[in-house]
Order: sequence, then structure tokens, then C-alpha cells
Amino acid sequence: MEIDLESWYVVDSLELDSTDLRVRMVPDYFNVEIANPVLEISIQNPIDGVAARNSIARLEDHFIVGVQLSTTAMELLGELDDTPTIVLGASVSHARSPYSSDDLLKIVSSLEAQMAHLQADNAKLRMTVHEVKSHAIELLRRAEAKKSLTTRGTATEDAQINVLRRILNKLGMP
Repeated sequence: MEIDLESWYVVDSLELDSTDLRVRMVPDYFNVEIANPVLEISIQNPIDGVAARNSIARLEDHFIVGVQLSTTAMELLGELDDTPTIVLGASVSHARSPYSSDDLLKIVSSLEAQMAHLQADNAKLRMTVHEVKSHAIELLRRAEAKKSLTTRGTATEDAQINVLRRILNKLGMP
């Protein structure tokens, strides 16, 4: 049975005890439209549990793009894999659940970090626009001063002034 994944998933936790291997996966992004986004898979009595755990652990830094389950096997396909990682056991079960409070705290922290990064980028862009405006204003001042000092034809200066005024207009200055 193929599990329908609404997005790519990431391995959130991986636990091996004396009888079970439990894999908990969450979507790679927060989507409020998914009622039960968390996928929990349990393999009872996995064959070579330590090797099975290690084969899944290598996927912790990659996206899971496909999940196939049968009564005795789990197949995970990582984003960079040509062949799936297969874990065999006495039985395999799965469940869907909502985000836990820890999941939501991680999501909030991640979104706060993204917001801080975007705000820093925005501040840099505003500073750049301010510098461009200041530079264009100074060039316009010089062109107007140069035009006022000459008695020859001013077609070149008029063109420069016209272009600089259009640039300032585009940058939101009248």
C-alpha cells in the first residue's frame, strides 16, 4: 500500500527498543490544510533492528518522497535515492496524527527565523533604494546646475534631467 504524501516528509524521530522500530515523519513545511500531517510507522520485531535504524537514520538529512507499506515491510524513498530503503519486520502498522505541541514550537521557531531573515533582507533593500534615490537626486541637482550655467543648446542636459526625473518617479519620489 502506497501512503499518499501531501508533500515531501522529513524524519522527525527514530526510536528502536527491544521489540519495535518507530519512525515519525512530518511534512517538510507547515500546512494547516492537512488535518493529520504526522505519519507514524511502527515495525514490530524488525529484522536486524540496528541496521534498519541506521539505514533510516541516513535519511534524516533528506526529504522522503515516497512511502510504501505492506504487512511486513516498509519502503522509504529519499529524494536522492535510486532505490528505496527497505525495512522488514514481523508486522508493520502506521497512523496519522496532528502536530504535537513540540512540533508547533519548532514550526514557530522556524517561521520566526525565516521572518528575521526576510526582515534583514528587506532592510538591506530599503537601504539600497534610499542610496539609489540619494544618488539620483544628486545627479539631478548637478544636471540642473550644469544646464543653468550654459548658454549653448541644452538638449543633452534636458535628456539627462528627464531620465533622472523618470527614475525618481519610479522610485516613488515626485
